[in-house]
Amino acid sequence: MTNIGDDTVLKLSQDGTIIATFQAGLTPRALAFDGETMWVANAGDSSVTRLTIDGEVLANFAVGGGFVSPSALLFDGEYMWLAASWGNTVTKLTLDGTVVRTIRIPGDHPAPTALAYDGEAVWVASVNIAGVQKVESDGGRLERFPVGRSNPDYGGPGSGTGGLGPASLAFDGENIWVATNWLHTVTKLNRDGDLLGEFQVGNWPVALAFDGESIWVADYWDNTATRLSLDGATLATVPVGRRPISIISAGDAIWVANIEGDTVTKILPAQPMAQPADGATMLTVALPSFGAETLDPSMDGQSGLQYHGHMFDHLLGATPDGRLSTELGALERWESSPDGKIYTLTLRKGMRWHDGAEVTSADIEFSMAHYSRDAATCAACPALQAALDRVEVVDRYTAKVHLKEPDVTFMHDLGPVRGDMPMLPQHHREDAGDGGVVSDPLGSGPWKFAERSRSEFIEYRANRDYWNPERVPGFDRLRLIQVPEAAVRVAMLRSGAVDMTILTLADVDPVKAEGFAIHGPKNVTATTLRFFMSYDPSFLTSSLEFRKALIQSMDVQSILEAVYPAEAATLPAGSTLFGPLSDGYDPDLPPYPYDPVGARTLLQESGYAGETVQLFSIAAYGLTEMFRINELIAEDWRQVGLDVRIIRTEFPQVLARYLTKPQRFEDVAPAPVFHGAFPTRPDVVSSIRRYMTSAQAGVMAYPDPQKGDRVYAEISALADPEARDRRLRELNRELYGEYWAADIVWRHDVYGLSPKIEGWQPTDGTSFDLHLETVRPVR
Repeated sequence: MTNIGDDTVLKLSQDGTIIATFQAGLTPRALAFDGETMWVANAGDSSVTRLTIDGEVLANFAVGGGFVSPSALLFDGEYMWLAASWGNTVTKLTLDGTVVRTIRIPGDHPAPTALAYDGEAVWVASVNIAGVQKVESDGGRLERFPVGRSNPDYGGPGSGTGGLGPASLAFDGENIWVATNWLHTVTKLNRDGDLLGEFQVGNWPVALAFDGESIWVADYWDNTATRLSLDGATLATVPVGRRPISIISAGDAIWVANIEGDTVTKILPAQPMAQPADGATMLTVALPSFGAETLDPSMDGQSGLQYHGHMFDHLLGATPDGRLSTELGALERWESSPDGKIYTLTLRKGMRWHDGAEVTSADIEFSMAHYSRDAATCAACPALQAALDRVEVVDRYTAKVHLKEPDVTFMHDLGPVRGDMPMLPQHHREDAGDGGVVSDPLGSGPWKFAERSRSEFIEYRANRDYWNPERVPGFDRLRLIQVPEAAVRVAMLRSGAVDMTILTLADVDPVKAEGFAIHGPKNVTATTLRFFMSYDPSFLTSSLEFRKALIQSMDVQSILEAVYPAEAATLPAGSTLFGPLSDGYDPDLPPYPYDPVGARTLLQESGYAGETVQLFSIAAYGLTEMFRINELIAEDWRQVGLDVRIIRTEFPQVLARYLTKPQRFEDVAPAPVFHGAFPTRPDVVSSIRRYMTSAQAGVMAYPDPQKGDRVYAEISALADPEARDRRLRELNRELYGEYWAADIVWRHDVYGLSPKIEGWQPTDGTSFDLHLETVRPVR
């Protein structure tokens, strides 16, 4: 590999280890191997360096008689050929460096940049000519065949012939392949120069390679490598590093040099990604991150469920709308003691781990112990550690969980929306030890672990003996691949390399217009307008009329339409804290009305006298669109006569203000307002404590924290789920009239889905319980 930045050549092993670094000439640009030695074309000083494979310099000689900038090398089995992009020539050399012949490429600065050999003739690609040249190997006859397009707007060197010419070549043993980067195409010619096909590939194809079965294309601006069949069909689009500039086939792998970040990507194996080789059906999903990439859920956060959760069952499942349910979890039923301190859990009979062993109450005891140990780092683990007293195994299928203190919402931690503690097998830990659990994990879920390559993919096999026949996977295999770049994920969806992937907001409408379905978990995050210091009468935020004026002066529906595709967001309704999957949700409560006329009247009644409203603006939970939303909110407020200042900041700065007791908002008095966000919380009770009470770690965003304390104590004592839901529904209506806060958007995750799949039922309220076993191929 040449390093043009430091004038060196690197020698790498097949596993990517740098074996040695050798000095070359100025700006080494091309390499060739003659069977014994390496040749290096140095564009910066118009020279060629010849090295042994151990890096010893055998020769270093000038070429072209001036600055000719050699750009490509080719060994035909006997002679070395060199293309000079500034000299506009192709030179044939003996292996001792003697010039046999120099052929001038006709045209106004054609700039030859690539060479290929078809066994009889040398082919030349020149970026400033809309065509390729075929040179007989004796250097005699020269033929030209059209490829690319003329560019009448190009005014630089070579303007007489175009500028939209080809940049790379490859020979597949029978035909010539040509990449034209300006046009994003690859052209196929036979040896006679006849056009056999022109194929659209990625953005700015700069290099080609043949692996013995297919053509690989380095797509510079897409950061991908496209694999084409020999009839031009796209077999795969593979993410690589930033700005791939060169590509080769070596052994059983494809190697790509990435010019930004100074990396090389190895693609292995070099075979189509769409389906496994044995003909089994494969569902392929691209995700932006794999998190900690651990197969032990206790050592990851909730996001890790996207990676490892497919092979596990939670004790308590959730319906597609995010409601806790024994329909989909390991429990047949559960009961709480009247004080919410003891939970009796009864497993369904006949559930089995992937090795055939039955799931028993001993596994509940083991799982609780594993998640509550000091080393555990999962999201729900600290709460379990603080709450758990002991687990009592009653019989083979029943266990009692004893808590240190009453907790009427404890079961939410055992489900997939708030919790991340799926069931784990006791016997596997005893048999395989810690190392075996990581290398050969065992679950009871609809997918069985098959294999993985860190930072690249993880693959599962369908569990055809899954206890729930309605949830047996619709595909034989599931393959998750990690693709951080959004543009690359979309390119892979378009090419068919993946069947589904998460999208950015900007990608939704274009992908939808191309025939892909848009779907995903709903109500994952709520963003909320909160009024700081509303409990202090010296602040305007303590006035109901002032808060109501600010809320009713926002045209939230128009704001959402300006920012979000329809599939990505919903206009909130009811009081904040209560969403479609939460306890106490009342579908009959409407969104707050948009009433700018009434808002002006309310402002006068509140005593507002032109004071500055300070709006703290952050990108909560990575929702960068919140900055734009806040600008639109401020515009609406100004329309009703408010003076608004947006304070663009980060969450730690806001956190430091409200966690400090007394809170620190004097410098932004009398109207500090915050647009924040929080993940959907189905239990509501913990949210009441965080936002409404005087708890030391709370936000204190409610006008009457003492009332919040009383409400929290009352609802925390309601162990009966139905009674608690009735009281929460009453509270929802009560808080609705207080205008103490207002949800701005209920945000959804958006995925693009191939038209070839259907039936997906992810769990609403969380990004991570994907239930990919519900996806089916379209028949």
